[in-house]
Amino acid sequence: MKGSNAGVMRILVVEDEAAIGKQLYQCIKDRYPKLIKRVIFTSGDVVNNHTQHFLEQSGRPFLSKPFTPEELITAVREAFKPTAVK
Repeated sequence: MKGSNAGVMRILVVEDEAAIGKQLYQCIKDRYPKLIKRVIFTSGDVVNNHTQHFLEQSGRPFLSKPFTPEELITAVREAFKPTAVK
């Protein structure tokens, strides 16, 4: 993650059994806090209470799987709005 991060976006997959998306989110939050506004989560597990709580606490947008290309495009556009990164 060296250099300019102006165009960087992260789409993280969150599943309760595989906490890698949650761990990566925490790593980005700790090391590159300005990039956190570019994180979009995807999950097919939003009915799980732990996942739902995590997504709510993160304050980041998420897409429930399956999602359409249009939904992804909209989420990416929102993440790249000039006010999205502070």
